[in-house]
Amino acid sequence: MIPADNMKDAIEEGQKNLAKLAQGQNLEKGSKLTGTSYLMPYPTGKENERTMGVVEKSKMRMKRREERAAHKRPLTKREAEIVCLIADGLRNKDVAKALGISVKTVETHRVNIMNKLALQNLAQLIRYAVQNRLIHIEVDK
Repeated sequence: MIPADNMKDAIEEGQKNLAKLAQGQNLEKGSKLTGTSYLMPYPTGKENERTMGVVEKSKMRMKRREERAAHKRPLTKREAEIVCLIADGLRNKDVAKALGISVKTVETHRVNIMNKLALQNLAQLIRYAVQNRLIHIEVDK
C-alpha cells in the first residue's frame, strides 16, 4: 500500500506527465510513468500469494488436461469389448472367461485402456463408456 503523502505526490506527477503526453511532449528520463507500475504495485502478501498459487495450479491442471486429451487414441475393438464388460460389473476373471483369454491379458488391456484414455479410476472409465455410447444405462421406473 502506498502512503497517503506518496499517493498525493504520485497523482500530481501523473497528472503532469499526462498533460505532457497530451501536448505531445516527451517524458523526462526516469519519470514514474515510463513503464513501471506506480499506483498499482505488484501483488504481495500472503493473500495475493495464495491467489497466485491457485491461478498457477489451475493453469497447470488445464495444461495437463490438454496434453492428455491430445494423446488420447481410439480404443481397439478388443479394448472396447473389455470396457463394456468391466462397465457391466464383471471382474477381470469373468472378463477373461467370457472372451477366452487369460486374466493377465485382461489386466494388461485394462492398464493400456486407462493409460490410453488418461483415466485414474473405474468411475472415470464408466463415464467414458457412457459418454462414448459403449454402454447404455437403463433407468428403472
